[in-house]
Amino acid sequence: QCRGTAEVVPHNPEGSVWEATSGGVYELLSCPTGYYAVSVRLETAEEADAQRCVPCEAGAQCILPGANCTACEECPAGSYKTAAATTACDLCPKDSYNRLKGSRSLSDCSACPTGSSTSELTGRTSLSACECDSTLYTITSADGGSEELACYTCPRGAECDDKTCSLRLDTGSNRTCVDGEGSPKAMPGEWSR
Repeated sequence: QCRGTAEVVPHNPEGSVWEATSGGVYELLSCPTGYYAVSVRLETAEEADAQRCVPCEAGAQCILPGANCTACEECPAGSYKTAAATTACDLCPKDSYNRLKGSRSLSDCSACPTGSSTSELTGRTSLSACECDSTLYTITSADGGSEELACYTCPRGAECDDKTCSLRLDTGSNRTCVDGEGSPKAMPGEWSR
């Protein structure tokens, strides 16, 4: 943008970095956070005019500090971004996870199975972030390359005094609870999964 003086102000977002070339044309070097640089060979005035900073697309971000963005990167696993914008990717909400990079939809964040949670944590990247509530016990299986998690009600007799389930940890056939003094208390009977 020319102001009728020797001062030239590039018309891109504030924080973009430009450098004057020997031919008097300004070259776009980098853009502020949230943008990427569309740069072209500076052989003609028309090509020089095509330079600009563009907001990162859906599923991508550039969050480098300062004006150091030249390219956007895919949203990392555990996040998503629904539209082109200068904002960072959003984290998947609590009690969900997302294994995929470059996600463009909240629906890519899979809900934890019933009875499990991520303990208020967001941006989780795998099913292993979902843990069954303390009153339930867990069965995980890897069948055909996909991992599954199921939370089951603790059977009568395996409940501890503090309402947790003694079957939560796989410690063989000797299941224990902790008594009021913090000492291990063996559960009656023999238990297996």
